[in-house]
Amino acid sequence: MQDNLLLDELFPTVVGRAYCPFWYDLKDEYLRHIGQKYVFNEKGYCFDTFYKDSKLKKLNNWITKKVNEFAALHKFKSNFKPFESWCINYVQGSYQPYHIHPGSLISTNFFLSADLEDAATIFKSPYQDQQNILKLPPHLALEEIYKNRLTDELSSYKPMEGMLYIFRSFVEHGTGEKNSKYPRIIFSYNYALDKKDKRT
Repeated sequence: MQDNLLLDELFPTVVGRAYCPFWYDLKDEYLRHIGQKYVFNEKGYCFDTFYKDSKLKKLNNWITKKVNEFAALHKFKSNFKPFESWCINYVQGSYQPYHIHPGSLISTNFFLSADLEDAATIFKSPYQDQQNILKLPPHLALEEIYKNRLTDELSSYKPMEGMLYIFRSFVEHGTGEKNSKYPRIIFSYNYALDKKDKRT
């Protein structure tokens, strides 16, 4: 046997990504509907049952399908259903501090409108190494020259219209300060096991 060092990468933190193939066909219609039906507060938040909105059915069904594909890859046998949702139309200079989604198992972010050059969505590793010898501050931790999947504590994703991100709800995530004047509008949905599913 050769004297090679082998590394086993165990216990990954997983983020699922999927691009909605029909988003640009529906974008204008959906944004117009959301603007006419829903009321946002001064910070750009609207907490409502978007996942039940019949006018958004095509997108909602697609998101739920992708969530269950994500679940199946984890060997979860039960059917996941959304139970909570909100929409954020970020105002200039706003940001999202690191947070989790208590009470749910799987969460999603879907970008209805976004500028690729705007602030990224950042995920934080749940495995924070208290003895981490790198000690990189957040602004350096995301620099390409320091990226290393063996030691990364942060990972970022550019905001892309029509892109869905799926993650376990316990994973901390946040957003940097919005600088672009282009609208940044997202759906966030929380999912739980379907209590009617006989397989649970």
